[in-house]
Amino acid sequence: MEQTATPYVPKTSSPHAMVGQVQARKSARYHLKQGFVAFSSTSFCEIRNISKTGIALQYLAHKGSDCEEMAEINLLNNLEGFLLGQIPCRIAYVNDLIPPEQHGQSIIRRVGLQFMNLSADQQEQIDDMLRRFSTDQDTIH
Repeated sequence: MEQTATPYVPKTSSPHAMVGQVQARKSARYHLKQGFVAFSSTSFCEIRNISKTGIALQYLAHKGSDCEEMAEINLLNNLEGFLLGQIPCRIAYVNDLIPPEQHGQSIIRRVGLQFMNLSADQQEQIDDMLRRFSTDQDTIH
């Protein structure tokens, strides 16, 4: 899996985006209520956004480390008593960012995962989670 390290630059307004315009993606992306995390066998990750077909995560990693293969992800929210486990997936992209003023060995690793071969029950649980716990659509900003 090819990885790139780029300086962290916060998103600014796109000159071509209209206010409230949703990103052109296969599925709408949503933010979840506070308290949701994703975890694999070796990492706890912040959820950047989620859709019916995939999820964008970020976590701190050691500079120069390989991205672990995430063939399965779990979603947890202790505040809501929610656990959705063993979601099969594959890595769609990896992007390593160097935080501003970073002089150490940590990077922010952003990983996009595509859900793969979901059972009807798993897809129903994801759909239900989006209905119950999403706060807003991820829009271009």
